[in-house]
Amino acid sequence: MVLRRIGLAVLFGVLVGPCLPVEVQAADWPQFLGPDRNAIAPESPKLPRSWPAGGPRVLWKIPVGPGYGGAAVFGDSALILDRENNAQDVLRRIRLADGQEVWRRTDEAPGTLPHNGTRSTPATDGKTVYSIGPFGHICAASFVDGTVLWQAKLLEDWGAKLPQWGVSQNPLLYGDSLIVAPWGTKAAVVAYDKATGAVKWTTSNPGGVQLDYSSPMPLTVAGAPMLAVSGKGAYTIGVDPATGSQLWKYDGYSVKISIPSPLHVGAGRIVLTGGYGAGGAMFKVSKDGDGFSTSEVWKSTKGIMSSKIPQPLLYDGFLYGNSSDDKGGLRCIALDGQVKWETGNRPGFGMGNLILVDGLIFLLNGDDGTLVMAEANPNEYKELGRASFLSGPEVWGPLAYSNGKLIIRDQKTLACLDLMAVGG
Repeated sequence: MVLRRIGLAVLFGVLVGPCLPVEVQAADWPQFLGPDRNAIAPESPKLPRSWPAGGPRVLWKIPVGPGYGGAAVFGDSALILDRENNAQDVLRRIRLADGQEVWRRTDEAPGTLPHNGTRSTPATDGKTVYSIGPFGHICAASFVDGTVLWQAKLLEDWGAKLPQWGVSQNPLLYGDSLIVAPWGTKAAVVAYDKATGAVKWTTSNPGGVQLDYSSPMPLTVAGAPMLAVSGKGAYTIGVDPATGSQLWKYDGYSVKISIPSPLHVGAGRIVLTGGYGAGGAMFKVSKDGDGFSTSEVWKSTKGIMSSKIPQPLLYDGFLYGNSSDDKGGLRCIALDGQVKWETGNRPGFGMGNLILVDGLIFLLNGDDGTLVMAEANPNEYKELGRASFLSGPEVWGPLAYSNGKLIIRDQKTLACLDLMAVGG
């Protein structure tokens, strides 16, 4: 069995091993933004650097309900949270080889939202699949057959308010815990025992902060594991994943609606970005005696990182992000805040997401669904391929990758592409 233990240790804890129902592969994409939650595939076969006119081969396309939730991949299966008839959350396990449905789990969750549909990506350890619906329904279901193991309610259980655009949070598996951030009156962050659903710890709300759209992100500073968690307005706190105690806070950056999650770029430095003219900021978490403190590194309302929806990523010491809010297009930024290059609207990418595989950026145009392949090169924007498999509008869902296969979606279709089946 091929297993990349370093990157998956946080996700699987001590449960990785032969007890799992399917073989754990280094290529798995088992949660939002991949195994390390950073939008980067840590291992991949060497990918072709050019495409024929039609692009990579399409392995399969299947219909999905409207929404923005991405796929997770584990072993031979893709997992997606769907929605039907404004009444039900539908969790589906799909065979990666041919797109055939293995099972579906349906739960009542009536209601409509602006920009209707699901928002979040499931997470799995190969034994259980965890999902959060747009109305905050948390479900833990058997990976084997979809049987519900336990359920909870993100909003009602913790006195949280439904955001205007619905619950968009992606569940975080951390060792034996499932971690969510309701930002309610009863708790800001909650850890459940992932096997039973019992509450292990809670973090108190530091003062009326409400739920927004970003997700908890793990990091390590000065040897100490922690979680960076942002609430409405990008009020960001650090949380001890073992106890739930608050370690630090940063409130020097403000955004009307916080969608991208905190991005750790090393040495305790965290990047926040958002839309509505907020731009971006970097702050640093430092060891301070027995605790931690934060200090601002840079902040700008425009021209650096201005991503309204897409999650930026870090590669070889440079930030790459779709700065959709100020029409900067794909931007490459040094960690001191200096812009190396930007595409602007030539080409532009709407509010489409991006991931990185084998030194290549794969980026969807959020307006029309065009898929672009470009080099992750700090010296210049170098586009290597462009093809259309989806259609707009609002192609905003995150991409997923596994062993040469790229999974993308629009408002009607989930598609799987074979990136190895091209020339060049």
